[in-house]
Amino acid sequence: MPIDTHPLPSEQPPPIQGERWYHAILNTYGSWIRADERGFRDHDHRISSTGTYRDLPPPEQHRLLRDWVKRSMKQSEVKLRAEHRELVGRLLLSKLPECDAKVLALAVGSEHVHVLVRLPRDARTAKARIGNAKRFVSHQIRSEYPGTFWGKRCQLKPIRDYEHHSRTFGYILAHGKEGAWVWSYRDAKWRHDSIATDLIVGVKGLEGA
Repeated sequence: MPIDTHPLPSEQPPPIQGERWYHAILNTYGSWIRADERGFRDHDHRISSTGTYRDLPPPEQHRLLRDWVKRSMKQSEVKLRAEHRELVGRLLLSKLPECDAKVLALAVGSEHVHVLVRLPRDARTAKARIGNAKRFVSHQIRSEYPGTFWGKRCQLKPIRDYEHHSRTFGYILAHGKEGAWVWSYRDAKWRHDSIATDLIVGVKGLEGA
């Protein structure tokens, strides 16, 4: 079945004041390290590679830094087993609304979680709400994944406009073809009531999202 990349009604009310849509990316511990072979950028932008995961940097670039980071890791990298991906997804779906985060689509893979989510425009506040949900999940699955489960930070990519929103929605759902557990607002039992209406407010005609 082809993925519908335009899931929302054609006409929407104005955007919610003080909020915007983000593509949030959460990584498991050790899944994307400093000096990663797939490309990286320091959180403070002091060091970065010349490539990306699509256009890989030279294999020897930052090799010494990469080796040092791997030696410094306090545990092995975490890979989420297939039988636990739905559990992690549903735990996030249960906690994020409690943190005033509105989820439209979500994909849980072995190393990364992708979420299309509405959060405050203030990035620090938005990251704090994602952090609360991450802590909740790690506590709930500690018996299966002792130690540190998540990487330190999450990546928040602001959604620019409606086209970007639609592409991101389709991109997240497409992870199902790679073995990820995926969910969208269509799967929610309440998708036709007032909560679902609130979820999709402001998507059409996004002003910088």
